[in-house]
Amino acid sequence: MRKQLSLFLIAAIGLAALPACVKSYKPVKLEPIAQDHADFEETTDHVTLRVKKFTQDDCVAMFGSRCKRLLNSKQAVYPLQLTIDNQSDSDWVLKKENVDLKLAGVDSVASRIKNGITPIFWTAAIGTTGAALTTYYAILVCNALEIQVSPAIMATLLLLPPIFIIGTPALIIAQALKNRTVSKQIARDLAQKALEDELYIPAHSTSTTLIFVKKKNFTDNFTVALTSDDDKEEEETKKIMFTVALLD
Repeated sequence: MRKQLSLFLIAAIGLAALPACVKSYKPVKLEPIAQDHADFEETTDHVTLRVKKFTQDDCVAMFGSRCKRLLNSKQAVYPLQLTIDNQSDSDWVLKKENVDLKLAGVDSVASRIKNGITPIFWTAAIGTTGAALTTYYAILVCNALEIQVSPAIMATLLLLPPIFIIGTPALIIAQALKNRTVSKQIARDLAQKALEDELYIPAHSTSTTLIFVKKKNFTDNFTVALTSDDDKEEEETKKIMFTVALLD
């Protein structure tokens, strides 16, 4: 009986550990681009724009290993970080429409890197279910052939299938719920870091944001414009234009 109880506990602990296959998500602060890490830098009227195209390592550092899915496909999406260092006496605004690129929406980017049920979990789930069915088949064969099996072995054979058949679907549901939570965390983090509509850069401050561009819409050369309406007496809105040329 002790052996059967030990086996039960081992099986139960093994199943309970499967949801750990889902990695938790911890947001990482988006720091301004350092001068020596920028792929582009230009200063106009005391306002500096720095641009960095994320590598796979940058993606993983910011969003975890799931972010590899953004770059490793024919429909890749490139994250770009923009940092504006405003040392002028004016307040400036970066508007989404003033970036000369067709930007990908945050929701579509989030759906690309959201967490799915991991292959290792599916392998374990299918394996345990298969083990349960195999065990039942062994019991049927023993009964059909009138094979004498010790009570201890028979008790073990009868005990394991219910654990796997009932426990495996329950744990798949538990992992799906955890996946949903992680996916929401990723979407929320993306929304906070990405340029949704506009980014406000007060005088003598630094602001940074992310934009996402699909591979088919990407180019290394594009323009970024900042606008300011500090001077209400002027008829036209002040504008600073940067012509970005990213390093290869």
